[in-house]
Amino acid sequence: MVNILITQDKGGLQFTTSNALVEQRPYQQRSGKKMAQDNIRQRLKLAYGDKSTMDIIKTDKLYTISFSIPLGVQP
Repeated sequence: MVNILITQDKGGLQFTTSNALVEQRPYQQRSGKKMAQDNIRQRLKLAYGDKSTMDIIKTDKLYTISFSIPLGVQP
């Protein structure tokens, strides 16, 4: 299950998605290169400069990505 939360604060929108991590067997583990995350981070930076943020939090049980975009700024 993926949870999605969108909130407005301080003139911007905050997007948060999280999903539970399931225990994988060693032969099932994937070692992604995080290219998609880097791509999103670069696009946010190009569109909004320093007015956008992106944070990734990974715990033993939950993986969460949050990013913000300012309102009133044209990309």
